[in-house]
Amino acid sequence: MEIKVGKAVSVALAGIICMACTSVIAKGKAPAARYPAALHGVWLGEDEDCKNPDIGDSDTRFEVAATKLTGYEHWNKPLRIVQISKDPLAWRMISETRFDGSVFELQEVYVLSGYKNGTLTIVDSSQSRRYERCQ
Repeated sequence: MEIKVGKAVSVALAGIICMACTSVIAKGKAPAARYPAALHGVWLGEDEDCKNPDIGDSDTRFEVAATKLTGYEHWNKPLRIVQISKDPLAWRMISETRFDGSVFELQEVYVLSGYKNGTLTIVDSSQSRRYERCQ
């Protein structure tokens, strides 16, 4: 029986893809959610001064990293993130929030706007808040 090179390559590629799919299924979970790189950095409420973004006692200051948003008295771990717009950049976020010993799920929409995407508006079911990028 003669096997053609094209067919052999196709079979090998299908096997590699199948092995990759199997390893994800075998682990039983999807890759962890990550905050978009466009959101990474330090943010302060619009009435705060970014001249000293390391100020620790501002309750409007927070920092976004790939897997954690750290605020004054809380931190969030992203659970599900879906980009809902490319212009302006916007995401629907579902995160696990830890605040004052409690853990709860929070649903918000993040929208970047302004010069160099330096303004972030966060909207949830009860309010909207606006922040300026510091770093």
